[in-house]
Amino acid sequence: MRGRSLHYSLAVLIAAMVVALSGAFAGCSASSSTRQSSSHSPLRIGAILSLSGTYASMGAVEKQSLELETKKINDAGGVNGHPIELIIENDNTDESKAVSAAEKLINKDKVIAILGATGTGPTMAIRSSVEKANIPQISMAGGNVITGQLSSHVFQTPWTNELLLDNLFKTLKGRGVKRIALVTDSGGYGKDGRAIALEKAQKYALELAVDTTFKPGDTDMAAQVASVKKSNAQAIVLWNAGKEAPLFVKQYKLSGSSLPIYGGSGQARAEFIEGAGKYAEGVTIITGKSFVPASWKDNTNERNAIETFFKRFNDSYGSDPDIFAGHAYDALHLVANAAGAMSDAELNALAKEDNAAQKSFLKNLESTNNFYGFGGTFAYSSKDHNGLTSEDTAYFYVKDGKWAQGAAQGLTGQSQAQSSLAQLADLIINTLKNASLYALIALGFIVVYLTTGSLNFAQGEFVALAGLTAALLTRIGLPLSAAIVVTLILSLCLGWLFNAALIAPLMKRNNKHLVVQIVIITIGASVLLRQIALHIFGPDELALPSLFKTDTLKLGTLSIETQTLALICFALIAFIVFAFLYKYARFGKAMRAYEQSPEGAQLVGVSAKSIVRSSFMLSSFVGALAGILITPLTQMSFDSGVNLGIKGFAVALIGGLTNPLYALLSAVLLAGLETLSGVFIDPIYKDVIAYVLIILVLVLRPQGLFARARKEKL
Repeated sequence: MRGRSLHYSLAVLIAAMVVALSGAFAGCSASSSTRQSSSHSPLRIGAILSLSGTYASMGAVEKQSLELETKKINDAGGVNGHPIELIIENDNTDESKAVSAAEKLINKDKVIAILGATGTGPTMAIRSSVEKANIPQISMAGGNVITGQLSSHVFQTPWTNELLLDNLFKTLKGRGVKRIALVTDSGGYGKDGRAIALEKAQKYALELAVDTTFKPGDTDMAAQVASVKKSNAQAIVLWNAGKEAPLFVKQYKLSGSSLPIYGGSGQARAEFIEGAGKYAEGVTIITGKSFVPASWKDNTNERNAIETFFKRFNDSYGSDPDIFAGHAYDALHLVANAAGAMSDAELNALAKEDNAAQKSFLKNLESTNNFYGFGGTFAYSSKDHNGLTSEDTAYFYVKDGKWAQGAAQGLTGQSQAQSSLAQLADLIINTLKNASLYALIALGFIVVYLTTGSLNFAQGEFVALAGLTAALLTRIGLPLSAAIVVTLILSLCLGWLFNAALIAPLMKRNNKHLVVQIVIITIGASVLLRQIALHIFGPDELALPSLFKTDTLKLGTLSIETQTLALICFALIAFIVFAFLYKYARFGKAMRAYEQSPEGAQLVGVSAKSIVRSSFMLSSFVGALAGILITPLTQMSFDSGVNLGIKGFAVALIGGLTNPLYALLSAVLLAGLETLSGVFIDPIYKDVIAYVLIILVLVLRPQGLFARARKEKL
C-alpha cells in the first residue's frame, strides 16, 4: 500500500517538475548561435514580457516575434558579426516582478538593453533600474507617461495614448458629438488613457457624461453598462489593454442600447472580435496603420518591411502577427540598428559594460531617423523618444466579422432612456446570473467538505479547465454538443485522477492532520493546474459559442440572454438534483453518514475510499457545468479560475459549508452586494465584497451566516 502511495506521490512530483522546468525554459530564451567567433562577444539583450496575468496574450506574441527576429539577425551573421543572446523574463503583469526581472537581467545577465515591458505599469516600475545601469529600455507599452515623462534611457515603440486620443477626440468633435461616456480599466494603460482623455475632452469641449472604470480580470460589466445607459452620452470611448473589452461591448449591446463605441490599440486583436461575436459589429478603433498592412501605399518602405515580417511570422507560426508582435519587432530591430552603427571594438566594449560604449550606444538609439518599422517611420530625438506621428495611425472598424479600413459611419446617437423599472430588472437578472455561477462553484466545495471535512481549493481550476476545453474542442471543429459531452466526461476523469493521485494517498494515512494536508495539497494542485492550462491552451482567452440558436429573449424593452437564463435554470436544477440525491439516494445517505461519523459509517459498510472518490468526481463535474455555462458569456483564460474559486469559496463559507439551500441564499447575498456596490459606490470595488465577507464570517460567525453552531471536525 505504501508503495502505491509512493508511486502516486512520485508521479505528482515528476509532473510538477516537468511543468516547472518547461516554464523555466519558456521564460529564458537564448539565440541558437551565440558563439560565432571568440573575437565577437555576444550582445545580451533582455526582454521583460507578460507571459502570464492580464496581458499574457500580448506577451506571448511579443515573445514569438522576438525569438523569430533574433534568429533572423543571427542567421544573417548577427550585428556586425556579434550574435544576439536573447534572455526573456516573465513579469506576470506585475510591477514588483518586473523590477525583480530587471535587476536580474542587469546584475546577473549583464544585458546591454532591456526590451519591455508589455504593460505601462511594469514599464514605469523598471525605469530607475535601467537609468542606474546606464542602459536603454525600449518599451512595448502604449502609455503616454512612458515617454511623456522624458528619460534619456527610456524609449517606446507603440503609438501613444496622446497621439491616438487627440486624433479620436478631434474626430468625435467633427462628427457632432458633445457628450461621451468614458470607460477605462484600472491598469497602467487604462489609467494613462483616462488622464489623457480628461485632458482632450477639455481641449475639444466634450462633456464627460460618464467616467467609469473596471478592473483587469472582471467578469461582469453590469454596473458600468448601467452607468452608461442612464446617461445622456452620444458615444462611448472604451480604453483598455486587456481581455475585458469584448465583455463590456457584449453586455452593453445586449442591454438594448446602440451608442457608437470607439476604442484604441487595446482592441486591435482578433480575440476582441471572437469574444464579442456579432456584437463587435460597428466598433471603431484608432491604432497604427500596420494593423492592416494594406493601409500603407504600395511599394513604400513601410509596407515592404511589414509585409516581409508578416510572411516570415505566418510561415513560422501559422498566423499573422498582431500589433503587439509588431511592437516587439520594432524594439529589437531598433536596438540592433543602433548597435550596428558601432565598430567591432565598441561592441566588444559594450558587451563588457564599458561606460563610453554605453553612452555611444544610447546616442545612436536617440539619433534614430527614418527607421521603417511596424509602427511607422521612427524618428527619435533628444526631445522625442516615441518618434511616431499621426501619419502612422488610422481608423478601423468591424464589418462582417472582420476589420475594415476607416471609421464606421452613421453611428452617432444618444443613449436611450430606460425606465427605472427596466434598469432594476436588468440589475436583478444580472445578480441572479452571477449568483447562479457562484452557487454552482460553491456546490463543488460543499460536496468535498461533506466527505472529507476539508476544502478543495482547486475548484476554480475545474471550472476554468472545462470552459477552455469546450472552447478548444469547438475551435478544432468538434460540434458544440459533442464538445460539451466530451468535456463533461473528461471532467469526471479529472475528478477521479485528482482523487487517486493526491487525496487517496493522504486518506490511507488516516492521521489527525488530514484536513490541513488536503487544503495544502489542493492549493498546490491549483497552481499546477493553472500552469498546465497555460501550456495546453496558451495565454489567450478562448470563446465558446452560445449553447442556443436564439441569443436573446425580448420581454418588452428588456433583453435577456438565453445563455443567462440557461445558467440560472441549470444551477437550480443542479441544486434540486443534489438535494434529492443527498436525501434519498444511497450515495447521499452514505455521504450523510460519513459526514456525521466516519468511523460509524465504515462500521456499517460505507467505503470511505468510494465516497471520497465520488465526491471529487461530482465536484469536478459541477465545476465543469459552471465552466461550460459561463464561458459563452465571458470567455475563459488559463487564470480565470482564481477569481471564480474565491467567489465560490466565499459563498460556501457564508452558507456554512453543509447546506445547499444556504449556499443559494449566500450566492444571492454576495452577488447582490456586488451589484449594489458597483452601481452606488464604484464598480472597481465590487470584488472586495467577497474578501470582506470571508473575513467577517471567519472572525464573527465561523459556522456561517445561516447555519446553526455545531461541533467541527477540526
